[in-house]
Amino acid sequence: MIIRDIHIYRFSLPLHRPLTVPGRRFNAREGFIFSMESDDNRGIGETSPFPGLSRETTSEALEQLLAVSAALKGRDISTVEEIDALFPVSCMFPSVRFGVESALLDLTATSKKQSIGELLQQKPAARVKVNALITGALQELPALAAKRARQGYSVVKIKVGRKAVDDEIEMVQRIRQLLGPDIAIRLDANRAWNFENARYFLRGIGNCNIEYIEEPLARPPSGASRFGRSKTAVQDRR
Repeated sequence: MIIRDIHIYRFSLPLHRPLTVPGRRFNAREGFIFSMESDDNRGIGETSPFPGLSRETTSEALEQLLAVSAALKGRDISTVEEIDALFPVSCMFPSVRFGVESALLDLTATSKKQSIGELLQQKPAARVKVNALITGALQELPALAAKRARQGYSVVKIKVGRKAVDDEIEMVQRIRQLLGPDIAIRLDANRAWNFENARYFLRGIGNCNIEYIEEPLARPPSGASRFGRSKTAVQDRR
């Protein structure tokens, strides 16, 4: 496919509730929509670095998106590997790579009159469950999770790694008790823990049937495989 044109759009979406991560409080989510066009088809991706958590700033991401745009425009690009040849993984910011790859996959799928799921798998899931993000003071979270379940959400996602580990274990246990076994729970630690704290937390919630824990370790990937084996071991003991 010849990449005929590329557009970058900046967005800022106000949040219904402020989102707090270690040391920062956000009232809006900001980033860029990366639009890639070929003949009559268009693919879009999103690049949204998270200030304080991503290694790249919003300005750095935009600068790299502009450089990528200049390099890709007019080229015959059909696969992610061809982008890799121009911009090795080690050279591209993660948020930028996600946006560019997503746009190329979307463009490819659109040109073949498929969804991205159909492009990547023979039998993709017909639906992807959207989780309710539960934020607020620690003592408020169980009631908020229960409220979202009553509103019809079958998946909730909770930020952890912000308070004492024992207090958060108690909070997750309480949420599982309130929600029962049929509501899926996802957790996001935003790289808050060292390996020992992460493993301690894992053992404390081993009976809670957690779908996944996102970014549990402060310094991946050195301890990621060990943590994964610990998670499997806890699940096997249930």
